[in-house]
Amino acid sequence: MGRKIVVTSGKGGVGKTTVVAGLARALACLNATVCVVDGDIGLNNLDLIMNVENKVVYDIVDCMQGKCRIKQAIIKDPFLDNLFTLPAGKNLPVGEVFSFDSIINKLASIFDFVLIDSPAGKDDGFKRASFSATEAIVVVTPHIASVRDASKMLTMLSADKSKIALSIVVNRLRGDLVASGDMMTHSDISSLLTAKVLGVLPESDSYNVASSLRFAGDNDEFKQALMILAKNLIEGTFEEFNYTAKYTGVMGFFRRKLKRL
Repeated sequence: MGRKIVVTSGKGGVGKTTVVAGLARALACLNATVCVVDGDIGLNNLDLIMNVENKVVYDIVDCMQGKCRIKQAIIKDPFLDNLFTLPAGKNLPVGEVFSFDSIINKLASIFDFVLIDSPAGKDDGFKRASFSATEAIVVVTPHIASVRDASKMLTMLSADKSKIALSIVVNRLRGDLVASGDMMTHSDISSLLTAKVLGVLPESDSYNVASSLRFAGDNDEFKQALMILAKNLIEGTFEEFNYTAKYTGVMGFFRRKLKRL
C-alpha cells in the first residue's frame, strides 16, 4: 500500500500547491510512482501547475459519481512516465467524503505516493482531503500570521487523527534576510510549532507556477531543495538545504547588500 499524504496550510498564499507539484516531480525523479490529487474542489488549479490542463476529460467528481473509472481520469505527466495527476471538478454533491476516501485508497494500492493537495483552512474541503491520509505536511512561510495559522492546523490534525504523522515544510525562506537576522529561521519556526521540519525551500525567482523540474537547471536552488525534501520523505531523514550559504562571510555580506538594491 502506498503512502497517503495530505499537504495543507493554515492560510492561502503560502505556495502550497506549488510545493505539492514540485515535491511530486522530485519524488518521480527519484523513481517513485506518484499520483497527485487535487482536493480543492471548486477552486481547482493543480492541473494548471502540473501542465496538464489541456488534457482534462474527466475529474475526481466524475469518478465519485460513477461517470468514469479512475484510470480514465488520471493524466500522465508530459515528461515523467511515473507521475500522474487526478484533477478536481468545479462542483461536488453533498456528503461525498466516503467516495473520495475510496478513490484515495484505490490509488494508494497502485502508486508509491498519493499526494493530496488540500484547500487551505479547516472547512469541509480540508476535512474531505485529509480524511484518508495517514501523513500530513503543513506548509508554512516565515511570517507570524502563517506560523499562527499553521499551529492551529497542527493542533486540529493531532486532535482529529491522533495516529497521523505530522511534519512541516518551510517555504519561501530568504537566505539574505535570515543571514542578516531580519527573518525567522526554519529552526525558529520548528520551535514555535513544536513540529519536525521535513524540508526547507528558498524563495525562488526562477521557479514559478508554470515551471516544472524538467525546465529547471541542476543549479537551481529550489530544485535542489525539492530533491532533498523528496529524499527526506522517502528515507525518513531530515537533511536541510543550506539556504543561507551564499549570504555568509565577506562575499555573502555584499550579496545581501546587492539583493536589496
